[in-house]
Amino acid sequence: MEYSISIIGLLTAVWGLVVVIQPLWHKTLIGFFARGRRAYAAVVLKIVVGVLFLLYARQCRIPSVIIVLGILTVVGSVLFAAMPITRIHAWFQWCRSRPLWFYRLWAVAAVLLGIIIFYAGWPVS
Repeated sequence: MEYSISIIGLLTAVWGLVVVIQPLWHKTLIGFFARGRRAYAAVVLKIVVGVLFLLYARQCRIPSVIIVLGILTVVGSVLFAAMPITRIHAWFQWCRSRPLWFYRLWAVAAVLLGIIIFYAGWPVS
């Protein structure tokens, strides 16, 4: 489990690279989560990741970065889940109406964030 934070960072960076190359894939994924109450599955996943960050931060190279990201992930996910479902659907609709360059821009940010998580989350020797 000592490499779990770095693996999450690597997966984030790879996901971002895939979206830079194929932004329609992410647009389709957003459409999937926009139906019914599927958004809550993503919320649960994000909360789990945030809790993992908080649990394993002390073992990481730069624990303060991982702690801040863990807190932001958990709090942001809880606040998102607290919104009315109609507002969540409206947010997904807004995201789906964005041009492809918007997805690519966010994907580049995801790659950079993934690299930061990978580096900061590497276990201390």
